Amino acid sequence: MNKVLTPRRIKCLIVGLALSAVSVISQAAKEPITFERLQAVKTTSARIALANLDFSIDRHQRSFEVNPSDDEALSAWMDALMTRVTFLGSYSDFDLIDDQTARGLSGQPDNPFRMLERARFLNRIHAFDQASELLQQVLLRLETRKWPEKTLIELKAEVALQIKAINIARGVGVSADLEEAGNRSYETALLSGAFLAADGRRELATLAYYSALEHWDHVSPFAPAWIAFLVGEVWVGFDDDRARKHYELALQFVPQFVKARVHLAELLHAEGQSVQAISLLNSVLASEDPEPAWRYAEFSFSIGMDGVAPMERIEARWQALLEHYPLAFADHAAEFYLAGDTSSTSAIRWASLNFENRPTDEALALLLEAEAAGGLRLCRDDGRPSTHARLMDARRRLIDRGLLCNP
Repeated sequence: MNKVLTPRRIKCLIVGLALSAVSVISQAAKEPITFERLQAVKTTSARIALANLDFSIDRHQRSFEVNPSDDEALSAWMDALMTRVTFLGSYSDFDLIDDQTARGLSGQPDNPFRMLERARFLNRIHAFDQASELLQQVLLRLETRKWPEKTLIELKAEVALQIKAINIARGVGVSADLEEAGNRSYETALLSGAFLAADGRRELATLAYYSALEHWDHVSPFAPAWIAFLVGEVWVGFDDDRARKHYELALQFVPQFVKARVHLAELLHAEGQSVQAISLLNSVLASEDPEPAWRYAEFSFSIGMDGVAPMERIEARWQALLEHYPLAFADHAAEFYLAGDTSSTSAIRWASLNFENRPTDEALALLLEAEAAGGLRLCRDDGRPSTHARLMDARRRLIDRGLLCNP
């Protein structure tokens, strides 16, 4: 087991994305980061970057297989796999990450590095309770033996970032340092962006996400694509033109970016540009992510075209993911059944599970939408004050339908 923590690969803790190509750049670049500056970024081509990523996965796997006690080799391998999942929707990689992090920990149950690696994966699949338990175990291990000071500082910092990421995902309070501007790391810049976006401070969230570019290596397209995508997520539903520009920019950096294509297609379809939305999805229909095929079918049916696959087959693909990673895909499943209007019971089931795991305004809105569609109240709404547009609309819909828990 490593005695000193060597510099870790950068990780996006909100979704568990690891961008092994990201590193801190010179502090000389202090000019404010804007959309135009992000747009002007020059990177290696996505085709080359993805080929390099595949090569990196193979190389790190071989390195770990030669020396299974090497924590850094395992972490580098898992990072590269998670990057591929994030951009290409290669969810079969989840199975490999699940297996390797579980086996790695079982072989060295007292190793805090293996605990952290496992916790990162559990965080990514939204198994927050299990992740939190492991993170607390890491802290206990650090108290029960003497560690080099640098290792201790680095491990505690990583645990703190993971805990903050979980708190943000669950909509609970986080420390005020995420609001502070100034010299952040890549991880804290992304966490700050997520925290501010969840709090409705979209302009500040945008600036926080942009600031992550200061920690980019000026080579890989993954970090700029991810930053552009996250800013698109900040603005969709509030300033769709701004969201569209960022989704389009993300695809300029990485045209194969599945989620960016899906989210841009959803935006185009909502604006009546269904043909363009369908065209946008063509190139990612072969992805292991069932969402492109689902949205393709949904958008096609809306304009009288046939989908590429029957909904039953698409549903089976969702069910296969839900069987192994229910918390990671509960919200997607609820949206799928809600959009199809074929099983309101299933929509309520998955929306309820999602809300139990992440009691955010967004999750509550999804649950109330499912209840309205099914005509069934679970009475889980705590009446929280909120200006969240989707939640306010869902509450109005229930009132209009007379579905009240306290009439």
